Amino acid sequence: MCIRDSSSGGAGIQADIKTVTSLGSYAMTAITAITSQNTTGVKSIIPINSKEISNQIEFTARDIKPDAVKIGMLHSKEVINSVIKSLKKIKAKKIILDPVMVAKGGKKLIGEVRPQGAKNEALQIICATLLTPEKVIINNIPDIIDINKLISLLISLGVKVEKLNSNKYSFKADNIDLDYLKSEQFKIDGKSLRGSIMIVGPVLARFGKAYIPRPGGDKIGRRRLDTHFEGLIKLGAKFSYNKEDYFYGVESKKLKGAYILLDEASVTGTANVLMASVLAEGKTTIYNAACEPYIQQLCKLLSSMGAKISGEGSNLLTIEGVSSLGGAEHSVLPDMIEIGSWIGLAAMTKSNIRIKD
Repeated sequence: MCIRDSSSGGAGIQADIKTVTSLGSYAMTAITAITSQNTTGVKSIIPINSKEISNQIEFTARDIKPDAVKIGMLHSKEVINSVIKSLKKIKAKKIILDPVMVAKGGKKLIGEVRPQGAKNEALQIICATLLTPEKVIINNIPDIIDINKLISLLISLGVKVEKLNSNKYSFKADNIDLDYLKSEQFKIDGKSLRGSIMIVGPVLARFGKAYIPRPGGDKIGRRRLDTHFEGLIKLGAKFSYNKEDYFYGVESKKLKGAYILLDEASVTGTANVLMASVLAEGKTTIYNAACEPYIQQLCKLLSSMGAKISGEGSNLLTIEGVSSLGGAEHSVLPDMIEIGSWIGLAAMTKSNIRIKD
């Protein structure tokens, strides 16, 4: 079951226990009893002073009789030791330590920061390496979970990946194992990463077929795949869907250029259709294309690989298909969200922060 600590508004913890007493530490300290009987709601909340923690735990726990206690680690070691001592008296079956980060404000900051590469750009750029059998070198790749998952997926697909330094990689997709795309492992790997949908365009364009499990990722409003699919269908792709495995298949003997009006200016949808169209036969125009910096950067990489693209930075992209693409080197832009966060932090704290690169 998923247990949520309503005193913190947190994302919850996973547990296989009947009742949990959760000791959080925010504006006030609270003991929260949560039951699994058809609800994840709070049974009772008792605000207490930190000096009274031990006595209150013993008193409350005798009444609730919890199977486990979750402890927020904002407390001092002395308080935590006192809590654990009290828990032993009530014979709780499990103690869950919930570490949190403590930030103490009121001080100005000074120094230099170098933002990491933009995740949304890196996901597209890495997928674009599948369009060529030649080596592509990418600089400023962020070391984050989604990016590492995608790199691992490409390695399983047969891409030769070399880490040149902490944020610089080379990719060479000269021996792709298409059977991996039909494997049970790929269904697991691809489903855990929404960005994996962007391997469809490059693999379809180069090899004539691709597969993709229904991807996961953050649940942020409506995140349809229609834009991807409709754009690829206009280029001549045919889709199939296995309802039991939530698995898509797409094939095309040869993609052909077309006039494509995207139903929404989706960044990933534009990227997928764009990557497929650079190897399509003839001319492709993509209207209502996303024109964010991520797409401009993707156009920059594809052009350096030999693609013929015009209209970068506008919502109308024109692509003249080529028979093959070559290698290239590319640098990912710094993450705009991180830059904005540093700017906001400097403004709020009246600090002197230099943001490099």
